[in-house]
Amino acid sequence: YDPGDAGRSTCGYVGLVNPACICYMNSLLQSMYMVPALRAGLLAVEVRSGGVTGSRAESVLYQLQRIFGHLLLSRRKAFDPQGLCRAYRDFEGQPVDVFTQVDASEFLTQFFDKLEGESPAARSLLQRTFGGSIASVVRCEKGHFSTRREPYYFLSVDVDGKRSLSESLAQLVEADVLSGESAYECERCGCKVD
Repeated sequence: YDPGDAGRSTCGYVGLVNPACICYMNSLLQSMYMVPALRAGLLAVEVRSGGVTGSRAESVLYQLQRIFGHLLLSRRKAFDPQGLCRAYRDFEGQPVDVFTQVDASEFLTQFFDKLEGESPAARSLLQRTFGGSIASVVRCEKGHFSTRREPYYFLSVDVDGKRSLSESLAQLVEADVLSGESAYECERCGCKVD
């Protein structure tokens, strides 16, 4: 045992232990931690015992606060996120299987859902930090239009064959022509129009 080996890294950061295949989770947690407003906001959210999850030990928010607290203040080299692995439950009520790799974006989507479900303050913080809205505008050839806004945390863009993120985003907002079977049902015109 070398006590120097167990200490905080020379760059000043604390890592997360990966007991098997949770690198997807650890990388997302560390990325979230590196957003100062999110970190401070989540650490300030009050977690109530006996709330949605029944106890602090079963609270995903509380376990995330424990992780952030250790990443911020610990003198150790790494923190073991097993508490979060036990508190985070899948759709079947099972804790994280540390031996199973999971898609990072799928995990993050479900993780945000769990945080939002435990705390309105966490929901508001996530929306302010990561949220946006995208508008779908449909316009008929006569100039009538309708707009539908949809909130999002993540945008999926096609990167295959693209030279830059700007090119991918430009494709995301390109206009589509709706005609034939997929023609637009214009309420003002009272019929399907191109």
